[in-house]
Amino acid sequence: MAANLSDDADRLLCIGQLTSIATQLYLECITFYRSCLQKLSQNNRLTDPTFTRLSRNFEALVLWGNGYGIAYGGLHDALLSSRRARRCYFESLTSLCSTLLCRLLFYCSTSELRDEAKSLKRTLEAGIVCLEDTCKDGDSTTTDMSSGLASDDSIDEVIKDLEVDVDGLIAMDSLITCPAGRTREQPRIRLDERL
Repeated sequence: MAANLSDDADRLLCIGQLTSIATQLYLECITFYRSCLQKLSQNNRLTDPTFTRLSRNFEALVLWGNGYGIAYGGLHDALLSSRRARRCYFESLTSLCSTLLCRLLFYCSTSELRDEAKSLKRTLEAGIVCLEDTCKDGDSTTTDMSSGLASDDSIDEVIKDLEVDVDGLIAMDSLITCPAGRTREQPRIRLDERL
Protein backbone atom coordinates (compact mmCIF):
# COMPACT_ATOMS: atom_id res chain seq x y z
CA MET A 1 0.00 0.00 0.00
CA ALA A 2 1.10 3.52 -0.66
CA ALA A 3 2.58 5.22 2.37
CA ASN A 4 0.77 8.50 1.74
CA LEU A 5 -2.73 7.11 2.24
CA SER A 6 -4.72 8.16 5.24
CA ASP A 7 -5.88 5.51 7.70
CA ASP A 8 -9.44 5.80 6.38
CA ALA A 9 -8.35 5.15 2.80
CA ASP A 10 -6.27 2.19 4.00
CA ARG A 11 -9.31 0.75 5.74
CA LEU A 12 -11.44 1.34 2.64
CA LEU A 13 -8.95 -0.58 0.53
CA CYS A 14 -8.80 -3.46 3.00
CA ILE A 15 -12.54 -3.97 3.13
CA GLY A 16 -13.35 -2.93 -0.43
CA GLN A 17 -12.59 -4.33 -3.81
CA LEU A 18 -11.55 -2.44 -6.90
CA THR A 19 -15.11 -2.42 -8.22
CA SER A 20 -16.68 -1.18 -4.98
CA ILE A 21 -14.11 1.63 -4.82
CA ALA A 22 -14.91 2.48 -8.45
CA THR A 23 -18.62 2.67 -7.67
CA GLN A 24 -18.18 4.59 -4.42
CA LEU A 25 -15.82 7.11 -6.04
CA TYR A 26 -18.34 7.80 -8.80
CA LEU A 27 -21.25 8.17 -6.37
CA GLU A 28 -19.36 10.48 -4.02
CA CYS A 29 -18.13 12.48 -7.00
CA ILE A 30 -21.63 13.19 -8.31
CA THR A 31 -22.91 13.91 -4.80
CA PHE A 32 -20.13 16.42 -4.19
CA TYR A 33 -20.48 17.94 -7.67
CA ARG A 34 -24.24 18.40 -7.09
CA SER A 35 -23.57 20.07 -3.72
CA CYS A 36 -21.08 22.44 -5.35
CA LEU A 37 -23.66 23.34 -7.98
CA GLN A 38 -26.25 24.06 -5.29
CA LYS A 39 -23.83 26.35 -3.44
CA LEU A 40 -22.81 28.09 -6.65
CA SER A 41 -26.43 28.72 -7.58
CA GLN A 42 -26.96 30.46 -4.23
CA ASN A 43 -23.90 32.71 -4.13
CA ASN A 44 -24.23 34.35 -7.57
CA ARG A 45 -20.47 34.27 -8.23
CA LEU A 46 -20.96 32.82 -11.71
CA THR A 47 -22.65 34.27 -14.76
CA ASP A 48 -25.68 32.40 -16.07
CA PRO A 49 -23.86 31.02 -19.15
CA THR A 50 -20.96 29.81 -16.99
CA PHE A 51 -23.29 28.14 -14.49
CA THR A 52 -25.24 26.53 -17.35
CA ARG A 53 -22.02 25.13 -18.81
CA LEU A 54 -21.05 23.67 -15.45
CA SER A 55 -24.54 22.20 -14.98
CA ARG A 56 -24.49 20.58 -18.42
CA ASN A 57 -21.16 18.97 -17.66
CA PHE A 58 -22.60 17.56 -14.44
CA GLU A 59 -25.66 16.28 -16.32
CA ALA A 60 -23.44 14.58 -18.92
CA LEU A 61 -21.57 12.81 -16.10
CA VAL A 62 -24.79 11.65 -14.46
CA LEU A 63 -26.32 10.49 -17.76
CA TRP A 64 -23.16 8.56 -18.61
CA GLY A 65 -23.16 6.86 -15.20
CA ASN A 66 -26.87 6.08 -15.39
CA GLY A 67 -26.42 4.62 -18.87
CA TYR A 68 -24.02 2.02 -17.49
CA GLY A 69 -25.79 1.59 -14.17
CA ILE A 70 -22.60 2.38 -12.28
CA ALA A 71 -24.46 2.75 -8.99
CA TYR A 72 -25.56 -0.89 -9.37
CA GLY A 73 -22.21 -2.30 -10.48
CA GLY A 74 -22.79 -1.93 -14.21
CA LEU A 75 -19.10 -1.50 -15.00
CA HIS A 76 -17.73 -4.22 -12.72
CA ASP A 77 -17.10 -6.77 -15.47
CA ALA A 78 -15.52 -4.23 -17.81
CA LEU A 79 -13.23 -2.87 -15.09
CA LEU A 80 -12.16 -6.32 -13.99
CA SER A 81 -11.56 -7.67 -17.49
CA SER A 82 -9.87 -4.70 -19.16
CA ARG A 83 -6.80 -2.99 -17.77
CA ARG A 84 -7.20 -0.15 -20.29
CA ALA A 85 -10.81 0.45 -19.24
CA ARG A 86 -9.79 0.43 -15.57
CA ARG A 87 -6.96 2.89 -16.24
CA CYS A 88 -9.16 5.21 -18.32
CA TYR A 89 -11.90 5.12 -15.66
CA PHE A 90 -9.65 5.86 -12.70
CA GLU A 91 -7.51 8.45 -14.55
CA SER A 92 -10.55 10.46 -15.61
CA LEU A 93 -12.53 10.07 -12.40
CA THR A 94 -9.63 10.80 -10.03
CA SER A 95 -8.72 13.86 -12.10
CA LEU A 96 -12.35 15.01 -12.02
CA CYS A 97 -12.57 14.56 -8.24
CA SER A 98 -9.26 16.33 -7.71
CA THR A 99 -10.45 19.29 -9.81
CA LEU A 100 -13.66 19.46 -7.80
CA LEU A 101 -11.81 19.34 -4.48
CA CYS A 102 -8.81 21.52 -5.27
CA ARG A 103 -10.22 24.05 -7.70
CA LEU A 104 -14.03 24.25 -7.94
CA LEU A 105 -14.44 24.17 -4.17
CA PHE A 106 -12.67 27.56 -4.06
CA TYR A 107 -15.73 29.14 -5.70
CA CYS A 108 -18.16 27.57 -3.20
CA SER A 109 -18.76 28.10 0.49
CA THR A 110 -16.17 25.62 1.68
CA SER A 111 -17.22 25.44 5.33
CA GLU A 112 -20.61 23.99 4.40
CA LEU A 113 -19.06 21.30 2.20
CA ARG A 114 -16.29 20.27 4.59
CA ASP A 115 -17.66 16.82 5.54
CA GLU A 116 -18.50 15.91 1.95
CA ALA A 117 -15.05 17.07 0.85
CA LYS A 118 -13.36 14.89 3.50
CA SER A 119 -15.34 11.85 2.42
CA LEU A 120 -14.59 12.41 -1.26
CA LYS A 121 -10.90 12.99 -0.54
CA ARG A 122 -10.67 9.72 1.41
CA THR A 123 -12.29 7.78 -1.43
CA LEU A 124 -10.21 9.66 -3.99
CA GLU A 125 -7.05 8.47 -2.23
CA ALA A 126 -8.27 4.89 -2.56
CA GLY A 127 -9.07 5.51 -6.24
CA ILE A 128 -5.56 6.82 -6.81
CA VAL A 129 -4.15 3.62 -5.31
CA CYS A 130 -6.32 1.61 -7.71
CA LEU A 131 -4.95 3.69 -10.58
CA GLU A 132 -1.37 3.19 -9.38
CA ASP A 133 -1.95 -0.56 -9.12
CA THR A 134 -3.30 -0.54 -12.67
CA CYS A 135 -0.26 1.38 -13.92
CA LYS A 136 2.35 -0.94 -12.38
CA ASP A 137 4.59 -0.68 -15.44
CA GLY A 138 6.02 2.61 -14.14
CA ASP A 139 4.32 5.14 -16.39
CA SER A 140 1.93 6.22 -13.68
CA THR A 141 0.02 9.40 -14.38
CA THR A 142 -1.67 9.83 -11.04
CA THR A 143 -3.58 12.85 -9.93
CA ASP A 144 -1.74 15.40 -7.81
CA MET A 145 -4.07 16.40 -5.00
CA SER A 146 -1.50 18.68 -3.40
CA SER A 147 -1.52 21.21 -6.23
CA GLY A 148 -4.31 23.29 -4.71
CA LEU A 149 -5.78 26.29 -6.46
CA ALA A 150 -3.58 28.43 -8.61
CA SER A 151 -4.38 32.08 -8.00
CA ASP A 152 -4.76 32.69 -11.73
CA ASP A 153 -7.20 29.78 -12.23
CA SER A 154 -10.33 31.15 -13.82
CA ILE A 155 -13.66 29.37 -13.49
CA ASP A 156 -13.57 28.83 -17.27
CA GLU A 157 -10.29 26.90 -16.94
CA VAL A 158 -11.76 24.82 -14.12
CA ILE A 159 -14.87 24.03 -16.17
CA LYS A 160 -12.77 23.15 -19.22
CA ASP A 161 -10.77 20.66 -17.15
CA LEU A 162 -13.99 19.15 -15.75
CA GLU A 163 -15.33 18.83 -19.31
CA VAL A 164 -12.14 17.08 -20.45
CA ASP A 165 -12.44 14.58 -17.59
CA VAL A 166 -16.11 13.84 -18.31
CA ASP A 167 -15.27 13.49 -22.02
CA GLY A 168 -12.58 10.99 -20.99
CA LEU A 169 -15.19 8.87 -19.24
CA ILE A 170 -17.56 9.10 -22.20
CA ALA A 171 -14.71 8.05 -24.51
CA MET A 172 -14.51 4.79 -22.53
CA ASP A 173 -17.55 3.51 -24.39
CA SER A 174 -15.43 1.76 -27.02
CA LEU A 175 -13.31 0.08 -24.33
CA ILE A 176 -16.42 -1.17 -22.58
CA THR A 177 -18.36 -2.39 -25.60
CA CYS A 178 -15.36 -3.95 -27.35
CA PRO A 179 -12.44 -4.54 -25.00
CA ALA A 180 -9.12 -5.52 -26.55
CA GLY A 181 -9.30 -9.00 -25.04
CA ARG A 182 -12.22 -10.01 -27.25
CA THR A 183 -11.54 -11.51 -30.59
CA ARG A 184 -11.98 -8.96 -33.30
CA GLU A 185 -13.08 -11.38 -35.94
CA GLN A 186 -16.56 -12.72 -35.42
CA PRO A 187 -17.55 -15.89 -37.25
CA ARG A 188 -19.07 -14.98 -40.57
CA ILE A 189 -22.53 -16.23 -41.25
CA ARG A 190 -23.77 -16.35 -44.76
CA LEU A 191 -26.91 -14.41 -45.59
CA ASP A 192 -28.90 -17.54 -46.45
CA GLU A 193 -28.01 -19.06 -43.04
CA ARG A 194 -29.45 -16.05 -41.21
CA LEU A 195 -32.78 -16.29 -43.01
